[in-house]
Amino acid sequence: MVVETDDPVILEQIAAMFASLRDEEVDWWDMISEEEKGEIETGTAQALEGKVVSWEAVQQKAGQKIRPQ
Repeated sequence: MVVETDDPVILEQIAAMFASLRDEEVDWWDMISEEEKGEIETGTAQALEGKVVSWEAVQQKAGQKIRPQ
């Protein structure tokens, strides 16, 4: 499958995985997709703008879904 792909993202991720197996210094950022990087950057921007939800609010909402009243 590796030989058959021309997808640079997949090839870069495979190269990073092999490098990590050889104990080379690998940045996790280089192992994730562009989509994942975009989601992280969006979340970071939202946090900087104050668009956040407290952990307590998340727990409360999750609890309501798990134990509906």
